[in-house]
Amino acid sequence: MPNLRCPECKESMNKVIDSRTKTSGKRAYIHRRRECLNCFYRFSTSETLDDDTIGGPCCKRYIKVLIDHLNDYLNDKLKSQLIEDIVNTKEQNEIY
Repeated sequence: MPNLRCPECKESMNKVIDSRTKTSGKRAYIHRRRECLNCFYRFSTSETLDDDTIGGPCCKRYIKVLIDHLNDYLNDKLKSQLIEDIVNTKEQNEIY
């Protein structure tokens, strides 16, 4: 995918803050919510998979990417929860 530019400031550096898949018949679409790292403007993109059939090679690659993103998300979530638990435990220990 080409480097997307922010519609506001034209900066090419952005991050995906939400990604969802939708299917319509045999077509699969990816809707992404992005945030510009320069001006923090949020914008949406919609992508269509190259392969016309669900389950084709393109879709299988996309599923692998989704699994990788999900693993990253869960790892980040787990790390933040562990840090929160450690801080809460430390605060409770200081009270007693």
